[in-house]
Amino acid sequence: MRPRVRTPQEKKALRLAKDRRNTYAERGANSRFAIARHKAKDIRRIRRLEDAPLRAVDGNASADELALAQLRAVSHPPRGWRKSPDSPLGEVIEHKHARRAAIAAKGGRRKARG
Repeated sequence: MRPRVRTPQEKKALRLAKDRRNTYAERGANSRFAIARHKAKDIRRIRRLEDAPLRAVDGNASADELALAQLRAVSHPPRGWRKSPDSPLGEVIEHKHARRAAIAAKGGRRKARG
């Protein structure tokens, strides 16, 4: 069975819904490297939070103090950074048109010189 042939208008509507654009305000390669950098930074933050209570306890601490330090070491906030998905192309274009209209309503980018 052959797939149904779509009209150009249907194809464009599908593309606007399916295609994604990076709206994180970075270039494509930069955002790819930034993902790894942000994940590593978050993991280092948690590692420091886990290590600090154990470093604070000295060698001749009581068993209760050691248990409390161990409990503080394993109870930390959850991972904070999450990758946000790219935006659909249709939304990006709508936002761009709205921004351009707002700039045009204010008289454009360049102010009149006197």
